[in-house]
Amino acid sequence: MQALDFWLGEWDSKLWLGSKETEPSIGKYFIRMAPDGRWMLADYQAVFEGEDFWGQQAFTYDSEKGQYFSTWIDSSQAIVLSGHSTFDSEKRTLTSESIDALGQNTYEVTHFPDDNHFEYTMDVIEKDGTRKTVMWATAVRK
Repeated sequence: MQALDFWLGEWDSKLWLGSKETEPSIGKYFIRMAPDGRWMLADYQAVFEGEDFWGQQAFTYDSEKGQYFSTWIDSSQAIVLSGHSTFDSEKRTLTSESIDALGQNTYEVTHFPDDNHFEYTMDVIEKDGTRKTVMWATAVRK
């Protein structure tokens, strides 16, 4: 988990759903370490189309498998998104593949150009294997 220590803290974010041409939702992202030091816990709050939105993530590293594992829940629907990730420390990029309870697969990339910014994209993986970007986010450390 120490490889991602720079991710801890408070972040101001902009999030686009569906199209990056739309007005972004403004949100707050707070990431902290659990008391045992084995889990990063994240809370996200924003307003989407006039409605309050929240999300929570738990993120850990499995040293035997050499991968990060995470779960995400949010107020949009009662579905858990579970994923596994790898982190390329040279490129400062976290690449994730996830699946939700309905069997929808996603491919996510979080890039950290420096310790005070990150950029995120989520692609839905279609049945034919093609990917369609459905979410973009940027964040700046508070």
